Amino acid sequence: GRNSTGTSLYLSRVNTDGSTDTTYVAVADDPSSFPTRPAVSVSNNGYVSAVWVDRRDGLDRLYYQVFSDLLAPLGGNLPVSTAQPEIMLAPSVAAYRGRAWFAWADPRRDGLNIYANTVLYLPTDVDDDDNGTTLPSGFALHQNYPNPFNPATTIAFTLPERSEIELTVFDVLGRQVRRLAFGAFPAGTHRLVWDGRNDNGRPVASGVYLYRLTAGSFIAHRKMILLK
Repeated sequence: GRNSTGTSLYLSRVNTDGSTDTTYVAVADDPSSFPTRPAVSVSNNGYVSAVWVDRRDGLDRLYYQVFSDLLAPLGGNLPVSTAQPEIMLAPSVAAYRGRAWFAWADPRRDGLNIYANTVLYLPTDVDDDDNGTTLPSGFALHQNYPNPFNPATTIAFTLPERSEIELTVFDVLGRQVRRLAFGAFPAGTHRLVWDGRNDNGRPVASGVYLYRLTAGSFIAHRKMILLK
């Protein structure tokens, strides 16, 4: 919508019968933001995560806002990344169990490339209706948090059954940096902290690192960034 200062971004809700709620909330909290290209994801608990291209810094950068199931904002607008590219394009968002994942394109290194980040907006990932007995339906390797990080980050993975796993950190040349876990783990979601040190206990340099989860025939990789 438009107001006296320019374009604004609003959030409303469409009910299951196709009607639209008469109430709506402003998404961007800065009148100089001139938001464009919004994307929205609704989590399983009804919380809403919104992301958009924002101009409040004079550049096209992505900001996000999380709303409760009653469309009450949780805090204020925040940038999706601490990086400072001149433009960030094509925002997308997915949300589930107290987390939101953002992806976008920017040209900070050798032209446009895809980047991503994740945000934890609830202190627990247990749903109100979760009695603690429901097992995950599949294997998953989650994005580390925080990312970028310094000096430590948390890596989570999910197992639908008891499995023999290996979780390893590599550098961009494929050389092993740290083996974080090896052996049998029960079904469920597990979280391990990498302290930015190699297998010899020495701090590693800033840069891009990969981590890989192997669990039987399941193999997954993700990328993370250590900034000092």
